[in-house]
Amino acid sequence: MREKGQTEVAKTLETPVFSRGIEILTEKIKFLRERRIKMPHRKKILLSDSNEAFSMLLTDSLRERGNFHVFHAKDEDETTKALHRHRPHVLLLDFLLPHKGGFHVMQHLREDGYKISTIFMTALPTHRVIEEAYRLGASFVLPKPFTARALVERIHDALHSDRP
Repeated sequence: MREKGQTEVAKTLETPVFSRGIEILTEKIKFLRERRIKMPHRKKILLSDSNEAFSMLLTDSLRERGNFHVFHAKDEDETTKALHRHRPHVLLLDFLLPHKGGFHVMQHLREDGYKISTIFMTALPTHRVIEEAYRLGASFVLPKPFTARALVERIHDALHSDRP
């Protein structure tokens, strides 16, 4: 009885319909593997801003709209540690960080030879602030308030820019 069941299964496996089904599944698996390999990894963003509510909203928005992996730091020390730990592709840096501020972070990065695309965010977009941000190596200066769309566009610009 057992041999008869095995024989029927073997016959089913040899049918053209079943064989074609196996071929289709094999092709789909191969396609999915190739696609997964070719899919770009999510880009890492470090958001350095002391305003927790603003940071949470921005983080959620960046994850949804840009499919970014977002890390948050609220002051200079956390920013420096997160930069070395996570190696983000882009730094979103607020001008008004506690203690020494965003300019000090940028100066410190520059002195250490650390190269990263930086988007400098500021609620005080004076000529002096903008000029100093670019002098210290900012890729872009983004005046607050801004839309999530504008930020995502600047992040993509920074990721494709020659200027770190």
